[in-house]
Amino acid sequence: MSIPQWDSITREERHFTAILFAELRRDARPLWNILRGKFGLDESVTVVDVGFEVCMFRDLIHAGLIERSTDVMRRRKQTFDFVLTLSNQSLVLIEAKAHECFGLDQLDRMEKAKGILLNRPELGIHNVYLAGLCSSDYNPQNVKKGYEDFKLFYWADLTGLYPQISNYLTRADGIYNS
Repeated sequence: MSIPQWDSITREERHFTAILFAELRRDARPLWNILRGKFGLDESVTVVDVGFEVCMFRDLIHAGLIERSTDVMRRRKQTFDFVLTLSNQSLVLIEAKAHECFGLDQLDRMEKAKGILLNRPELGIHNVYLAGLCSSDYNPQNVKKGYEDFKLFYWADLTGLYPQISNYLTRADGIYNS
């Protein structure tokens, strides 16, 4: 038996999100064109920054941009797989899954984070959009019904848009529930 290549056996979403992040830093427009339509935003709204594994509240506190309050401190370690900063002073918080399902408690925490961000006028955030990246084999009816503002898109949607990493995106899409 030989040691396998980790690319061929990993089920860890961070592996796939790291690869995708490199492409998003180069060109986020293909992914944004999918999400822009889901959020009903016009073509004038663009992505001006992409964050990866963003520990939002910890870093906002450290930068002196928000105060240490009870609600913020409870979420200071909450991370988002991707954060898109938009030209219209809005954010998109994206949670990614490969082999797992979205946890309803996780989606509740995303909703609470959205509320905190919008209730901090000093940040100047006009809107916060929530999205989930997952397998096209995953059809979470409870998420679709309970979180209508949480827009789903799929690894498979990205394969033709980012052909240089399509093999990784295809693998991420295909390992759900394995």
